[in-house]
Amino acid sequence: MIQPTCLWMDTADWHPLEATANDGVNAVNATAVPSYVTWVMGDSGNTICNGPGAAWLPGIESSDCSYTYTTSS
Repeated sequence: MIQPTCLWMDTADWHPLEATANDGVNAVNATAVPSYVTWVMGDSGNTICNGPGAAWLPGIESSDCSYTYTTSS
């Protein structure tokens, strides 16, 4: 039986990133805020999750961010 694979990233990495560019006269500030993550799964499939996902725990079959491979290795 093929089971879903739970996907997640460390929530400490799911935060806005800020950068400033300065040419000596003018400065520009930019902030990038994560809204989704695309997982490329290696079997030519991918999935998009609207958040960092949640770590797998025993008894959890799938999460709001999971992927089911169509064949087993």
